[in-house]
Amino acid sequence: HSWVQDETCPLHVWHKHLFRKYCTVRMLNSAVVRLLEIRDHKLRLSTAELRERYECLCKELKQHKHQQAAISLHDGSDEAK
Repeated sequence: HSWVQDETCPLHVWHKHLFRKYCTVRMLNSAVVRLLEIRDHKLRLSTAELRERYECLCKELKQHKHQQAAISLHDGSDEAK
């Protein structure tokens, strides 16, 4: 069995544990930004991608609200309000 959790990690933490003896945080930041430029990475979504993800989130939220309402009706609580 294995378990993976993907979490963001601030650059200064990477620097502290891996790059401290190699370069400054400022230089590491510049290198990361340059790698993103080389890879033509965009730190944004296209309008179509944004719309698709937004619609998916709205759908999940609607399902969650319906589930909570059903639980509330079953339990007799007012949490769905």
